[in-house]
Amino acid sequence: MMLRELLRAVRRTMQLSPMQRVMRRLKRLGVRLDELDALEMFGGTGTFHTIDYAARVRSLDAWELDPKRAAEFRRTVPDAKITITDTYLAAKNASMRYGLIVADNPMSWHGSHVEHFDLLEEILRIARPDAVVILNVIPEITAAALRRFPYLSNERQREARGSFYRTATPDSIGRKQILDAYAARAAAAGRSIAWSFFVRRHFVFYLVLGLRMAAPASQERTANTIG
Repeated sequence: MMLRELLRAVRRTMQLSPMQRVMRRLKRLGVRLDELDALEMFGGTGTFHTIDYAARVRSLDAWELDPKRAAEFRRTVPDAKITITDTYLAAKNASMRYGLIVADNPMSWHGSHVEHFDLLEEILRIARPDAVVILNVIPEITAAALRRFPYLSNERQREARGSFYRTATPDSIGRKQILDAYAARAAAAGRSIAWSFFVRRHFVFYLVLGLRMAAPASQERTANTIG
C-alpha cells in the first residue's frame, strides 16, 4: 500500500477524513442524511470519500465515465447505483432531484471543462428545493501545489477562475469572494444559500452549501457562513 493510501486509511479509521468531518458538521446543523437521496457526480473508484458517507444517506447514485473505475466503485460501494456515463451529459438529461450532490471534479481542465464552473447551473437545477451541495474549491494555488501539479498554472484555467469568481487574482481568492460567486449564481437560479462552511482537504477545500428556494425580497437574509 502506498504511503498516501496508508495515511488515508488511518485517518478514516480515526474518523478524521475531510468528508467524515463534513458529515459531522452536517449532523450538528440538523441535516437528516438518512432522508437524502445523494448523487456522486464524479464517482471514480469510490475510495476517496464516497465510502465516508454512502451508508449515511437514503440512496446513492453515482456517475463515472471510466468503466474500470466504475467496476471498482461497485466493489467499494456495492449498495450504490453507478451509471457509466459522461457527467455533463447525464446532468443535462437528469430528471431525478437530489437532496445531497457531491461534485468531486478534476482540479483543472478536463476535456473542454474547467473545475465545475460550467456544471453549476445543472447542479442547481437537479437539486431539491432544500439540498446540500458539496463542491471542490481552490482558494489559493500555492507554490507547493504547483510543484506537485504544475498544470494548475494553465492560463486557460486562470482566465476561467478569474471570470467565474470575478477577480483579478485567480491564484488567491478569499472565502467571502468565493461564496459571493456561488450566492450570485444561486440567486440567478431562484435559490438562496442558507448556510455554508469550508473543510480543508489539502490545497483543495470542500465548500458545503445549504440551498433553499429563494425567499421573497422582503424576507431575504445574508447567507450564514460557518467556519
